Parts: sequence; structure tokens; C-alpha cells
Amino acid sequence: MRKGGIHPASTLYFYHHRPPEEKISVLHASIIPENNHSFIQLGDISCGVGSTIGEEIDFAIHVKVGDDAVDSYLAMWYALFFIYQKSLSKKAVPLHAALIAKEGRGVVLIGAGGAGKSTCCARLPLEWQAICDDEVLVVHDGEGKYYAHPFPTWSNFLFNKEGTRRWDIQQSFLIKGLFFITQEEKDTILPLNKTESAVMLNHSAHQVYDKYLRSMGVIQNKIFNGMLLNNAIQLAGKIPSFVLGVSLKGRFWEKIGEMLNI
Repeated sequence: MRKGGIHPASTLYFYHHRPPEEKISVLHASIIPENNHSFIQLGDISCGVGSTIGEEIDFAIHVKVGDDAVDSYLAMWYALFFIYQKSLSKKAVPLHAALIAKEGRGVVLIGAGGAGKSTCCARLPLEWQAICDDEVLVVHDGEGKYYAHPFPTWSNFLFNKEGTRRWDIQQSFLIKGLFFITQEEKDTILPLNKTESAVMLNHSAHQVYDKYLRSMGVIQNKIFNGMLLNNAIQLAGKIPSFVLGVSLKGRFWEKIGEMLNI
């Protein structure tokens, strides 16, 4: 991934890997260290990550793809743990959010399930792009700027709504603003201070990351909780944040454009 959480020369690989000898319940994932690698076991699927000495690769993810499409998608979903783990050390913040863009400039619409992220994306006029509608990884470029990478809508894959669509998570958009969306009778916008924004960003990050935290021990959990909060605080200090009230028939994108001058 470019711009932040992972070295610019890095490459992410997905390829077949021999399944683990001992199968465990598909409802439980375990993170297992093995030499210089770590593996996630999920049912009969094994995902792993490790560095290749002498090559410009941060890690490779091994996914044993079986006949069950749902299990395969779950494997890739859990494999993202390693991307998030690597990125958190570089000030990244995973968000339960949609990513929209205008002329290459990104706007992040943050909200829990049912908040209206997908509806907002579907209502955008032609001059706006809907990049993704469920999960976004915000990364720091090391020079004070933040970029947003789009991640798949995993529920769509699980329920066969996406077909054969490919997600280009390498693409990124310079973030101009963060908007926490609410459903209102008319379009409204309210600026947030840095403390309010940090608290809300941390809450959204946990909506994405908690599924991985449940697989960790107590000490690891505390470490990553601290990293998430610290990264949320730094992001809130750099990017303007707002509460965006969205109505069913309003033109919320105009409110965004006016506030960000785009």
C-alpha cells in the first residue's frame, strides 16, 4: 500500500497455502506465532505473514482458498489484521466509513451500520465519486498528510452481492475532511473540536478492529488499544471534522463542498 502504513515498495501477495493439520472451529480465529511468521487459523483456512529477507516486501499473506466462498472471504477479512497491525505503527486509523471523492480529493463519511453511508454514496451527483461504502484505512504519509484507502464491503461478498468485483486498495485519496453522519429531517453541519473528533474516531476504529482484538491476549490488547487512541488523537488534530446531518431529499454534498471549499 502506498502513502502511509506500509512501505511504498511493498507488495501484498495472496496465494495458496497448505491447510493446518489441526482444524479449529470456523467461529474462532487464533493468531499463532511461528518462527519469523505469524499465522491466523480460521477453520481449514490458514493466513500468514512474514518478511522476505533481501526483497522489498513487508509481508506476504497466505490464504488457503477452499470450495466455500464464504470461508475464503472470511480468511481474507481476517488476513487484514496484518495490514492493520503494520499500519498502526505508522499512525494509521481504520474506520467504519465510506469514502467519496471530488477531483481527486477525499472525504470520509463515518458511521455505524445503518447510519446511511451506502445511501449517501448512491445519491451523489456525477461530479462526485463513490469509492467505497463500508471500510476505510486512513494512513499517514510521514509528511503531515493523511490519505484514505478503500476496503471492500465484506457483507456484500459474503452474501454474493459483489460477484467478481476487484477492489483496488492501492489507490488513495488525500483527505480534506472527516464527517460523522446522522439521519436528520434537513441537511445540517456542525464542526467538532479535536477532543470530540478523537473520541468519535477511536469509537469508529474499534468497530473495525475489535474483531482482531478479541484474538489477542490482555497485554497485546492494551498495546493496540493505546495505539488506536493515539492515532485517532493525531488524526483529529490534523484533519477538520464535522457532524453531518443528512436528510432523504437534501443535497448534503453541497454542505460538504461549502465547508471544505471543493
